[in-house]
Amino acid sequence: MQAVQAAINAKLPGRFNFITDRNEDLTTFVVTSTVDRLPPQHYLYFKESDRLAGLPTTYPNLREVLNSFLRIDFKKLAIASGDALAKAGVDWP
Repeated sequence: MQAVQAAINAKLPGRFNFITDRNEDLTTFVVTSTVDRLPPQHYLYFKESDRLAGLPTTYPNLREVLNSFLRIDFKKLAIASGDALAKAGVDWP
């Protein structure tokens, strides 16, 4: 199983990859792959051919939603929030 995990990690670098299920003869594995800013992705890993096949995503448009959300200028947001707090009489660093 360590060799299978290493092969999966090599194909999906920079992600946390978990074997979440397998068939009885240990030739096909269900892999869940995560990264901190996107929803998990699921794959089938075929040991004999050393290939991954992507499974449909649960949130097909979440990447677009996250990208639009992450374009917010957080510095401006913090300043605006700080100004609002100062006007309300709350100390702001």
